[in-house]
Amino acid sequence: MKFIFTLIIFMSVTNSYSLEGKEGKFKIYCFDNSVLEYNLSMYEYDSTWTNFLNCADLSKASLIISDIEIENYNWAKQEIKINETCIKKLEEFKIRNKYLSHLKFIVTFDNKRMYAGEFLSFMSAMAIKHPVIHYDIAPLTKAENIIRIYPAHTIWKLSDLPLEIRKRTEIEEV
Repeated sequence: MKFIFTLIIFMSVTNSYSLEGKEGKFKIYCFDNSVLEYNLSMYEYDSTWTNFLNCADLSKASLIISDIEIENYNWAKQEIKINETCIKKLEEFKIRNKYLSHLKFIVTFDNKRMYAGEFLSFMSAMAIKHPVIHYDIAPLTKAENIIRIYPAHTIWKLSDLPLEIRKRTEIEEV
């Protein structure tokens, strides 16, 4: 009982959860542009994104990031530390597609589609209002193997975003 209580306190204090060894719940399906059949809004999170989320054929994903490749997930910062295997997969994906920016993704949890978005450089000046994966924040934070999923492209702290925007990716189930 003392161990469980200590573990709960540790997880509450760090607000960072290890997912190592728990396969099958959380996945990010990544699509290169050659398999996409959707004309998505470049800036807004509108019905084109909802259609992509609900109708895209997940079997056409070019890359899948699974929870077994996630070392921990910092909920407060929406940062995911991925393992070396996943880094290599992303690098190969990047080489095949010439870049990561603007490649689309769908996040699922327990086989339920949660939200869709696109990869985008943290330093991009685009005013994108749909979810993004910032894949290049590690050099800026001196952290290694970090990607960040945000409900919109911004340099603001997550807590500074309006609640209705944060709810796009801050889903309790996940």
